[in-house]
Amino acid sequence: MREEERRKLRKLVDELQRIRGRHTELISVYIPSGYNLVEMINMLESERSTAMNIKSKTTRKNVLAALEKILHYLRLLKELPENGLVVFCGNVSEVEGKTDIKLWAIEPPEKLETKFYWCDQSFVLEPLKEMLAEKEVYGLIVLDASEASIGLLKGKKIIHLKRIESLVPAKTIKGGMCVKKDTLLQLEDGSVVAIEDLEKVREKILSYSFEGSKPTYVNSYEIFKRRVRKAYELTFEEEACSLILTEEHRVFVATQSGIKEKPVAELKVGDKLLSIQSIKVRATADNSVSKGSLRVLGSLLRKGRLSKGKIIIRDKDPRAIEVCRETVEKVAGIRARVKKVGNWYEMRIPKGIDEMMNHVLKLSDELVKEFLEGFFDVGNIYRCDKAKVRVGNRRLANQLHLTLKRFSVRARLRESRNGFEVEIDEKSFGGKKRARKVFSKNLVTVAVKEKKLVRTNETFYDLYVPRFNCFFANGILVHNSQRRYDRIREDAINEYLKKVGEIASNLFLQEKELKGVIVGGPGYIKEMLLKKNYLHYQVRNKILGVKDTGYTGEYGLEELVDRAQDLLKEASVAKEKELVRKFFTEVKRKGNVVYKLEDVVKALSYGAVDTLLISDSFDKVEIKARCGCGERVETVERNELKTLEGKVCEACGEKVEVLEVRDVAEKLIDLAKKYSTKIEYISTETKEGEQFKSLGGVGAFLRFKVE
Repeated sequence: MREEERRKLRKLVDELQRIRGRHTELISVYIPSGYNLVEMINMLESERSTAMNIKSKTTRKNVLAALEKILHYLRLLKELPENGLVVFCGNVSEVEGKTDIKLWAIEPPEKLETKFYWCDQSFVLEPLKEMLAEKEVYGLIVLDASEASIGLLKGKKIIHLKRIESLVPAKTIKGGMCVKKDTLLQLEDGSVVAIEDLEKVREKILSYSFEGSKPTYVNSYEIFKRRVRKAYELTFEEEACSLILTEEHRVFVATQSGIKEKPVAELKVGDKLLSIQSIKVRATADNSVSKGSLRVLGSLLRKGRLSKGKIIIRDKDPRAIEVCRETVEKVAGIRARVKKVGNWYEMRIPKGIDEMMNHVLKLSDELVKEFLEGFFDVGNIYRCDKAKVRVGNRRLANQLHLTLKRFSVRARLRESRNGFEVEIDEKSFGGKKRARKVFSKNLVTVAVKEKKLVRTNETFYDLYVPRFNCFFANGILVHNSQRRYDRIREDAINEYLKKVGEIASNLFLQEKELKGVIVGGPGYIKEMLLKKNYLHYQVRNKILGVKDTGYTGEYGLEELVDRAQDLLKEASVAKEKELVRKFFTEVKRKGNVVYKLEDVVKALSYGAVDTLLISDSFDKVEIKARCGCGERVETVERNELKTLEGKVCEACGEKVEVLEVRDVAEKLIDLAKKYSTKIEYISTETKEGEQFKSLGGVGAFLRFKVE
């Protein structure tokens, strides 16, 4: 079916689909290719006799009128069209008691094999919709170790078919190495998050490459969790935060013979662990906020308090509160409330302190430095020998402690009677130059001061980092998930992939028009799916390729389609996206394109258009109307026609009479055909198609510019 025929049929189906009869008085007749026309007329004559028995006088009248109109039309035909015939007829009047019998006759674009007669409150359109269905169908699979999503790309539409959750036991392993859920991890964007929140952010975490002797950020990790009854809390002589780990979790210990791995259960007081000395980040947040406002925010946040999950800041200076409010809105997009309480001005931020802090930490180092100087009330964080703040929130204290490492500033963290103290005291550490360096300037040793047994019943977390096998927890370098569970995970993943392969194969084999299959995902699991015979051989033979994606689920399916443009060269979605993107690029640079309707018509009439673009949703009509002012021609949306008919002209006060209606798209197509102009139809099922629709729904690539 040519795209022009498809567009006409789709518009007609949409029009017929909107029509609803007041009673069962809308008739659908499908006559298959090669059927005897006389037999069909005789069958309808019989139906007319049956309709005489309809009890409702109005319904009987409308059905008989529709049948008579259909019979009259069929008797005028010399022969049945080659592909068969579809006839729709009935009363389409929206006014009760008024009759408006309309008939539509269609030669389907493909040979019709269905024969039936049906009378209902709506027309039967399913056979025509099947003909409109896109023939280019691709299978999509996105998966990682936690879940898989299976879908189809039909033409330009992505259909999500099935979501499969992984049952890999390592998600809740018995035993294994874990850290407490509030343990903090440094992310590449500057934020510092608890390990329990890592799945929500999907940012790269700070790890260490022993091969390259340098810190590095990775996103190739998996998250495990389990309930723990026994753990150990480690505190240190030097600046590092305390750390709570399970007894079998391995850490890196500096000895005279080099670096060795030790389980926490075997650690002794005095053992020297590895800590990060200096952290580099890649800030991505908007840096338009001023330095002074960040210093004010830091100063006021230090004095603030938490109440029912909200941050409350009070100050007697309304200007300081207003600066703080504007900064919070700019940095975090949070609207804070300000009110006067006695002689004080009070601001309430409807977010937790750790979340607010992470918005700040995503800013550039220069702005974060200003914030810290305001928080610690110091002139220059680099030249500060001694400063101390007391906070009531452990996570905030840990966040501050890690953030200071962005500026190579060492700090001590202590628990006090009223909360936690974060103290900068370079003299107590012997100065920065005396800090013992291991492997590189970014690692220093910290000695275990105390090892305390902790009884608990909380959920602990761990990561699996395949390449580097380590990560920084509260600034301390620890090993990742225990190797002895790898075999258990492999067996579980094998069963999981069998299930994914079986379900995907069954779904894809049902699609007779399947042209290919694309596999994607954020980790290495997708390659495992293809290495072994998890998929049916007929599906394996249609694999087009594998693509890396950052997500699974429905968003992952969309990302897979975007990343697989090279694999979908023949698919209409790829062609359309590329065409529309090229069009928008030309619009930005004021190239050889036009997009206003009047400009497109003018260019077409001059033969200047190389390719005409028309949106599927473009539904404007050109009308010739008459009133006391005379005749005029104007262009309106089709759905505005009903309001125009009988409308009173504001100029002359007479009713407007619509004399002639012409589809604007048809007018454009006729003009294009005169000069052999290519015509492309743009659907609204893609983001690019929606953008094109909002631009007006028509556009053109020019052979030459028209003044």
